[in-house]
Amino acid sequence: MEKFLGLESYPNPMLARSPVRHRFFDKANRLRHSELSTKSKECVHAMKKIENYFTIQNGDNESGIGDLVRELLRFDPLERITAKNALKMSFFM
Repeated sequence: MEKFLGLESYPNPMLARSPVRHRFFDKANRLRHSELSTKSKECVHAMKKIENYFTIQNGDNESGIGDLVRELLRFDPLERITAKNALKMSFFM
């Protein structure tokens, strides 16, 4: 997921709330890919960034769908967009 969203690491506030974070993440909040199966590693390597799935021109997406999906897929649930605010985004205007 971090590759899809173009993140270097996972949000520290979210991981700080997890009692098992050290099992799955290193000190820089990166997922320990060494724990993944070979098939999972292949899938991660083949994954494209979110921008590759939506039409984006001149750094701005035309419909706003890319921005909407990015907000809906935020890792930290406390930072994720609410339905009420999502309906105010350009995709729905």
